[in-house]
Amino acid sequence: MNKISSVAQSSSASGHLQAYAPSQTLFGWGACLPEDQSPAAGSQTTCAMANYLRALFAQAGMHREHFHAIFLDANKEFLDQCTLTTGDRWGLSMRMRQLFARALHVDTKAMVIAHNHPSGQCQPSARDISATRKIVQFATAVDISLLDHLIITPTRAYSMRAGGIL
Repeated sequence: MNKISSVAQSSSASGHLQAYAPSQTLFGWGACLPEDQSPAAGSQTTCAMANYLRALFAQAGMHREHFHAIFLDANKEFLDQCTLTTGDRWGLSMRMRQLFARALHVDTKAMVIAHNHPSGQCQPSARDISATRKIVQFATAVDISLLDHLIITPTRAYSMRAGGIL
């Protein structure tokens, strides 16, 4: 196993993410995976990330949509994370400028983005796919890798990377 296949969480009571670095097989599903399903080989990190984000979104209130970003350095080590915007039950609005201003401020080289679906539907919408493709274009222009875009529900998660969208 290489350096880009681990997720480490702090041992502090807060449980904040300290490091995150995906491998090509990190997000080992292309369809919605229930949280209690046994992960495929190499996807334990996927489940850890999904569970971390699920807890984060639950704490913020799963009845509203939230957009979260995790920023990484060139070695795929944790730099920063933040919830960039919160919407309502039906969606959210975020400007690319907001995401990339933060990414550039912390000098990120890679990032994972995630949002929750209050409806419980874990498949990406056409709007989710379109927005992700725009984010990839902006990221590429400023030399940032979008490692994945995750959709989180109370019981399932979807990886756009594993789903072939990225």
